Amino acid sequence: AYLLRDHTNLLPHPRLPIDTTKTPTVISVEIKPKAGYITRSPLVLPENRCKYYRTRYSLQQDLMQRGIIRKGWTKDTESSGQLIASNYSPLDLFSGSRQRIHKALKELSNNMQNNFRVWCNGNQIFGEYIQPSNHECSVILDMMFRGFETINSSTECDSSARLLDSITTTLTNILERETLLPNVQR
Repeated sequence: AYLLRDHTNLLPHPRLPIDTTKTPTVISVEIKPKAGYITRSPLVLPENRCKYYRTRYSLQQDLMQRGIIRKGWTKDTESSGQLIASNYSPLDLFSGSRQRIHKALKELSNNMQNNFRVWCNGNQIFGEYIQPSNHECSVILDMMFRGFETINSSTECDSSARLLDSITTTLTNILERETLLPNVQR
């Protein structure tokens, strides 16, 4: 386990003047990517050879959906529902391919479980059991895109999907340029 700094807020620099009219919007995302490789070990037993073509995450999703294993660290009330297996693949996230990275992030945002969380200005807005209202999403979109005509805040019907799409698209752009991710597989 790691104890990391809280990056869900930006603290003002003590030497800079504080302008309360231009408060920045801080979107912070936590991704628990899981292992981004498929084993090649000769020590894998013949009955477990599925490990040669499926990721550990994929195998665990399948076993949880079948009820063979259950999610750890959950409250009994939360784990009583049927798990919907995620289509997320860590291989996509670590691929270095823009399309595959975007697909991985979309799958994480569609079925967050405990692997994808989003904060806005220090408040968690998306997570396994957390989702803001369409109105809250519209307000966040307006804060993020102040002054841009491309976002039409008058329609709130799909603000949650638009907000998640904006976040996953931005993350795709960032992760596509990250040189470390593709090297993790090697």
